[in-house]
Amino acid sequence: MSESEGIHLLLEQEGPYAFRVSFEGTGLDALHTDEPAPLGAGAGPSPAHLLLAGVANCLSASLVFALRKFKNNPGPIRTRITARRERNAQGRWRLPRAEVEIQLADPAASLGKV
Repeated sequence: MSESEGIHLLLEQEGPYAFRVSFEGTGLDALHTDEPAPLGAGAGPSPAHLLLAGVANCLSASLVFALRKFKNNPGPIRTRITARRERNAQGRWRLPRAEVEIQLADPAASLGKV
């Protein structure tokens, strides 16, 4: 994919709160999402799970890129992201904050310049 190309997804409803997510133009398998009970059946990851996965992946990949840019070999990293749902003033569920912990395979002190 070139830098100027857009990213295209297609969502098709499969159930009350379940969707098939197609990643157009990629050849990737579709992903099936669903809200947990009582709204959905919990038959796939929820949109909140996907949002947190995207944030954690972006932060992790950015750290690996920065470390490798300065000739470090960080080894495999492990990232945990945690968020708590809260209702806003209108009573709607939101994820107002997330905590991310990224663990390096080796002690940070063993890495060179970052």
